[in-house]
Amino acid sequence: MYLWPAVGVLTILFIMVIVVLITINLVLGLGVIAMYTICPKEPMFEYIIETFRNPQIENNIRDTFSVVVKEPIPHNAIYVWSPHALMSISTFMCNRSLCKADGYTPNHIVTIPLIQYIPIVSDVARYFGIISSDYRSIESTLKKKESVSLMLGGVREMNMTEDFKIHLYAKRRRGIFRLALTTGTPIVPVLTLGENELFPSSNISLLKSFNQLLYANFGMSLPFPSIRSLQNWVKLSQGPLKPIRSFTGKAIEVIQKNEPTEEDISSLRDRYIKAVEEIFKEHAGPEYTLQID
Repeated sequence: MYLWPAVGVLTILFIMVIVVLITINLVLGLGVIAMYTICPKEPMFEYIIETFRNPQIENNIRDTFSVVVKEPIPHNAIYVWSPHALMSISTFMCNRSLCKADGYTPNHIVTIPLIQYIPIVSDVARYFGIISSDYRSIESTLKKKESVSLMLGGVREMNMTEDFKIHLYAKRRRGIFRLALTTGTPIVPVLTLGENELFPSSNISLLKSFNQLLYANFGMSLPFPSIRSLQNWVKLSQGPLKPIRSFTGKAIEVIQKNEPTEEDISSLRDRYIKAVEEIFKEHAGPEYTLQID
């Protein structure tokens, strides 16, 4: 009974925070509309990028991040990247023209829908070809015969980041495999080695507890970097880091089925998991371990 006043106060504070955030978002949105009226966004983004480009840093990024393609990749495919790591830096770097690789074509990165509702951030995302992770957005992109890159494990996998341990969350995923079947799009598994070690998440217990609370209540977490991550970002501006390699596996061909059964989805998922295990066996050193949940 004595807790009700506290609950009431917290509820009011929560509502006030939501109102403030909505107000800020609205003001930013109006400001962005006014700004784009004066200067169209695409020319403005191009001008900003060209102004702040640093050839030395770009070379350092190219020498650090790369994708290795051994098997031919279909024109359009679903690239399933693992592990998610702290911020999926490799996925972004390898899907921009900055880091080119023979046999690999940069494609649309899939990210959380929330980004699409933040002024300026949403426009920057669209400028770089980033799309929302909702089913319809991915399906629409695939039907245009364009490829997408996604992190199957999502936030849950991000929270399982450890040095030299590839911990994947895949056995309960089904949406992307169903989408591959309904669109007849092949799946290309991609395994990244080295990112977890150079850009780990923070080990501060308070931040971990906060993320656990966020995930339990809202299904999201924040990518809090460790001191080592921040140090390596600074070092990257000075010179290349230890190479971070992303290896593509053989494309998993998919026969289109308008109404796939649970057995179809499970079978395709098992083929994907087996393909990831094969990439790991071929490319990972003895210091690495693989766990797929």
